[in-house]
Amino acid sequence: MAGYWRLPNLHKGERTILVTPMEREWLYDQRIRAMNACPDLEYQRWRKSQDNGIKWLSALRIYHRDKDGSLLAAVVIKEKGTGLGYKRKLRTPAILGSTSTRGIHLRRAHRAS
Repeated sequence: MAGYWRLPNLHKGERTILVTPMEREWLYDQRIRAMNACPDLEYQRWRKSQDNGIKWLSALRIYHRDKDGSLLAAVVIKEKGTGLGYKRKLRTPAILGSTSTRGIHLRRAHRAS
């Protein structure tokens, strides 16, 4: 289950969620697919050139595990400092979430208070 883990790169109050290696790989693949399919032309130009000073955020946000065992997540691509961006909602296939092999801790979406 989700819990507080004292990992050095977690912010105060941030939580982790246990996932399987297959779930992690599926989520990372979906993040790459979203980055390639992002309709923002400025982002695609930035990816190809990397010359300009604009910074972009490409983050995987994991929200929670649903009753059927699938993870609810999203890929967010946006320019840092602005609210403009692209968001793709994700739901992992429930078959990937075997309870016996959940040994990887991923960071859950953090809400600053």
